[in-house]
Amino acid sequence: MQLYKTRLIPESPFATPLRGDTLFGQLCWGILFQYGEARLKELLEGYESEPFMVVSDPFAPGFLPKPTLPPRMLGLSPLKRREDAKKVWMQPEALVKGAYHEAKSDDEVGYRDRNFVQAHHHLDYRNFRMDGDRFASYNVTNYQLSDKEIYFLVDESRLSRHELEEVLAFVGVYGYGKDSTTGKGRFCVEPLQRAELHQTGEYFMTLSASVLEGVKCQQYWYELSVHFGKHGALRAYQNPFKHPLLMAGCGAVVRMDEVMNLSYIGRGVRGISPAYPDTVHQGYAIVTAIGGIEA
Repeated sequence: MQLYKTRLIPESPFATPLRGDTLFGQLCWGILFQYGEARLKELLEGYESEPFMVVSDPFAPGFLPKPTLPPRMLGLSPLKRREDAKKVWMQPEALVKGAYHEAKSDDEVGYRDRNFVQAHHHLDYRNFRMDGDRFASYNVTNYQLSDKEIYFLVDESRLSRHELEEVLAFVGVYGYGKDSTTGKGRFCVEPLQRAELHQTGEYFMTLSASVLEGVKCQQYWYELSVHFGKHGALRAYQNPFKHPLLMAGCGAVVRMDEVMNLSYIGRGVRGISPAYPDTVHQGYAIVTAIGGIEA
């Protein structure tokens, strides 16, 4: 499989947080609309054990997240826990060297994400008023995002680089997440570039939320991530809700039994939708080897 990366440039606010597993689902819809349902089914055949594509979470351009590990294991002082907690970005080379003291904060790397609340109102069209509890106002959280860098691990014998670029462009125009019909979630992307991550080691860090159940390893550390998914596009109108999915969050660390060469970890997930049994969820994560862990 070939690793690519691209810069995603938001062109409107987002109503849904940008995540790798959610973007994977949006890209599957893009494949269906661009190339047909038969092509999508072909790509998803055997997805539980062998993915045709794995999508990372978005990161500050040029950086990766700091591993989810106790300060002691990173060689950091527990007395500076609060200060170090804000330093969440690391250059890939620093991760390989284990130089966790070089982590940087959002301000230091120019990362400018922010959330803002927008007021909405239900309108009673019988009298064009908002009287009564049924038509009370409510607030919606929107996300103003800075530029992102996203990694894609692709089996080019099944999905070509050109096809992935076409589907990414389609999703950017169509819109990501909820309220895309009102202009939310619009973005453009730069051409895909070949990328390299260090993939040989004993300790590996995940670059998106993942399902680690069944992974043969010696030990792992993670923060829980509960995904409350909903169907979109053509499946948004009949029971769109999926079962909650408990995952290991981005930045989880896995210790293998021996030095290995890995490009991804995890598994595909089915059985999460009561209405559509063929639904799949990306439980895979691209990984990068990391060093300097004090076990």
